[in-house]
Amino acid sequence: MSIQRAIALAGIGLLLSPALCFAQAANDQQSQIEEHSRKAQEYQREKQPRLAIPELQALTALDPDNVEAQGDLGVLLFFQGSPTEAIPHFRAALERQPGLAKIQGLLGMAENRALDFADARKDREDARTVKELQIQPQEIRADEQDEQKDRTAKHRGSSDGAVGCGAAKVEDRE
Repeated sequence: MSIQRAIALAGIGLLLSPALCFAQAANDQQSQIEEHSRKAQEYQREKQPRLAIPELQALTALDPDNVEAQGDLGVLLFFQGSPTEAIPHFRAALERQPGLAKIQGLLGMAENRALDFADARKDREDARTVKELQIQPQEIRADEQDEQKDRTAKHRGSSDGAVGCGAAKVEDRE
């Protein structure tokens, strides 16, 4: 029985081994993502884009859905004089999170420098549209606040007028 038990336990170990290896690999990948992210942020804070770029490249290779990393990498590449290399990172960020007006505008500028004028014009126009849509709710709120101030002023004005009239009557009596 001990041989059968040993074989059974070995079989269970073989079954669990791939699952444990997969879990370990996932943990390793997550720790690598965190390490590259930490280093990239540190280099960016220290204003060392040439050191941040390889960290962001490694980070986006491990985690291509990381919108912030894709956008940051595109921005750094663009401002380091590599607009053509920045384009796929800007596009990746926008595919995952449409409506990033600054990234859309930078994409248009990068495409312009890469001599892709049709896409450049379209992306710059899209960036303006996004900005207008983002500004519009604030403008509406500002208009509503102005209307509220007008109503308040009119209300105060009518009560101030009444006080003023009363004051004038009091002055007339004296």
